[in-house]
Amino acid sequence: MTRSVQERQDTEALALRFMYVIEEAFKRLSESSTPMPSAMKELNFNQIRALHILHRQPGLVQKNLADGLRITPAAISTAVREMVTMGLIERRSDPNDARLMRLYLSDSADDMIRRAQLARVGAVANLLQALPYDEQLHIVVALEAALEAHSNANNSPAGPC
Repeated sequence: MTRSVQERQDTEALALRFMYVIEEAFKRLSESSTPMPSAMKELNFNQIRALHILHRQPGLVQKNLADGLRITPAAISTAVREMVTMGLIERRSDPNDARLMRLYLSDSADDMIRRAQLARVGAVANLLQALPYDEQLHIVVALEAALEAHSNANNSPAGPC
């Protein structure tokens, strides 16, 4: 589909508004009354993302985790080593191939991720409650549709980080 110059300019104007709204929403969420677990504050962005990925996909090998995060093998090696030292990640031998080390969250990290998710869900729910339910649903459905359309256009998975 070919878009006109005006449509492109309109989309860019909406994108600017969208960015402002998202930034403001994240600012308000970070100021919410539900505190994030204190251990999360000691981690960098990629480490937090790694914990979330391992929460959803336990047992990944380090290379797959690096690919999922789109970071170098050296960067993931450092991040994993630090998280193992902090007691957040455990390395376990693959039962079918002893050469492979699989990564799992420790019980404390799993609990921390669950608490962080509950805090985020509560903060987002608090923000959405300012709108009638049908408008809340419209926002979520529209964003899901945008992710799906973008994913299909780029042939990439549309899952959350």
